[in-house]
Amino acid sequence: MTSPRKVEANRRNALKSTGPRTAAGKARCSRNNLRHGVLSAAPIVHGLERPEEWRAHLAGVRASLSPEGYLEEVLTDRAALLLWRMNRVARYEVETLSAAVEAAGEDLRESEPGKWAGTSPARSAERAEEAARVTETLAFLETAAHEEQLDSEDAGAVLAFLEARVSPEADPVSIPGVPEDEDERWSFNGWTVGLLWGALEAYGRPDGRTAEAVRESIATDAEEEAATVRREVAAYQVALERKKKGRLLLAPKLMDTVLRYETAAERAFLRTLHELQRLQAAREGGSVPLPLALDVNVSGAAGDGMEL
Repeated sequence: MTSPRKVEANRRNALKSTGPRTAAGKARCSRNNLRHGVLSAAPIVHGLERPEEWRAHLAGVRASLSPEGYLEEVLTDRAALLLWRMNRVARYEVETLSAAVEAAGEDLRESEPGKWAGTSPARSAERAEEAARVTETLAFLETAAHEEQLDSEDAGAVLAFLEARVSPEADPVSIPGVPEDEDERWSFNGWTVGLLWGALEAYGRPDGRTAEAVRESIATDAEEEAATVRREVAAYQVALERKKKGRLLLAPKLMDTVLRYETAAERAFLRTLHELQRLQAAREGGSVPLPLALDVNVSGAAGDGMEL
């Protein structure tokens, strides 16, 4: 509970502060707890815009226009709001175009699936990597000792090439020292150079080819696969760039909506700015010209029916 002495001290201190004395000071204080309707809530789209960006924008506009008095402050804040909306239109256009450009690759592949089905960036990179792995592994076989260990992925890549090009419709060929079961074969970790030579020999036996002949054939196929991937990727990039360039403008109906919204916001901003400038000029004792308004109604042809 506050003591009588404390209450009396507070009363004496209060008498020393009389509040604002000038009319301008009293006007400012009268609005201390007032939030005018223009910015009663920050115009933030949650999840897309950040409150701190709006506050920085509002502070910048206020610093640039230096309003004094309630009406100038309202007009300044309205100008900030209209600028924010204009910037939002610009962001919308950029983000819409960016999304359309990013989807160009998927749309291109869907529009011509037979032509571009295997030329997505990920799949093209995978095919190029497989071809390079096969080429390097087959080259390694020429000089490596038969007992030398092989990476299971390197051996698997060669085996996949063998099955796809030598016996794509037949059952897996029996390879001495390698599991017969298909699932076990692909998870087999005991590959050696000798075992892979045995695989080449096994796949060449039905046609009477030697292991070396099969190796040369598969090496050639791998080199051709790599060249094919490069050609496909080059053609795909040309088609993709053409597709992207066709999306650098908004669709006509959407463009019309954006331009009308942007134009309306710009006109409202300029009217607000001009009215603020007139108020500031009047406050400083300068001449205040009346706002110029020109209504134009155009109809007919060759100037007929034009009214100013």
